[in-house]
Amino acid sequence: MKSARSLLFFVIVITACAAVYFLGIRPRQLNAASLDDRARAIGRPVVNVATAQHREAPVEVVLPATLSAFQDTSIYARTNGYIGHWLVDLGDRVKTGQTLAVIDAPELDQQLAQAQAALAQAKASLALAKLDAAR
Repeated sequence: MKSARSLLFFVIVITACAAVYFLGIRPRQLNAASLDDRARAIGRPVVNVATAQHREAPVEVVLPATLSAFQDTSIYARTNGYIGHWLVDLGDRVKTGQTLAVIDAPELDQQLAQAQAALAQAKASLALAKLDAAR
């Protein structure tokens, strides 16, 4: 009985080892060998070659695009007033420091006249003070 059991155990172990080899190890070995064969067959890549040719007429490429400025600048008046006349129009090229428009500023003109009058009065007061000091 003991020998029958050990014989049965031995047969089961051998069968299991054979199953592992034939169902697991052997297919992987065959697959690896076929991959090696394919890699050797593909060893040199196939490359398409085109010869460059000179063309007389340039090729025109039209691409969709939008053109915009890098920087937008808002222009504000330094004083209150009215536009007397424009010196440039929309879309004209301008240079640094170029006058864009002339502003008529009646309030500023009034302030300038008042300051000039105050200056004249101060000069007159100075002249009077010099005369009084000389006496």
